[in-house]
Amino acid sequence: QIGVYGSPADTSISPYMTIDSTGKVGIGSAITPDNLFHVEGPKTSGQVAYIKNTTEAASNTHGLLVDAGNSAGDHIIRARTYGETEVFCASANGRVGIGTVTPNYALDIEGASYPTLRIGTTLTAADSAIMGRLAFGNGTDDNLVYLEASQDGQADSGKLKIQVEKTEVGPKTAMTIKSDATVG
Repeated sequence: QIGVYGSPADTSISPYMTIDSTGKVGIGSAITPDNLFHVEGPKTSGQVAYIKNTTEAASNTHGLLVDAGNSAGDHIIRARTYGETEVFCASANGRVGIGTVTPNYALDIEGASYPTLRIGTTLTAADSAIMGRLAFGNGTDDNLVYLEASQDGQADSGKLKIQVEKTEVGPKTAMTIKSDATVG
């Protein structure tokens, strides 16, 4: 154990890091590590852990790189609240879950009420600004079909456009739904 004395008169050490006989490392006040690396302790503001790469110009560097199991049920990253409500997971099969730890799709969002995926922009000035796109493609073309949401003349009205692309023709608008509910 590694720790500190509370004062020069103290005879006992308050442990802050423990390395047990099996090689497990625990960081925190008087914890017995349950995992290979275990960090635990009270924190009322800021982060429990902070990782920062201060080299901005380097290529192929990582702030955090996690190599994990490669079975479909393995999680590379999993986050939950202190009350153990599941928030986020990235599984070894390449699927991401928000609100679920068993994602069935590339992105699987689950919630108690109506889960909403929001795509938006911080731009507000342009009358026809594109607010977001949802693109569908393959390994050859990233934009074979896409839904495009844009402002419809004013900042508080919008329209939805469906575009499709044909080889050597380029993208064409297949349908537009305007803010007044007309379809064209």
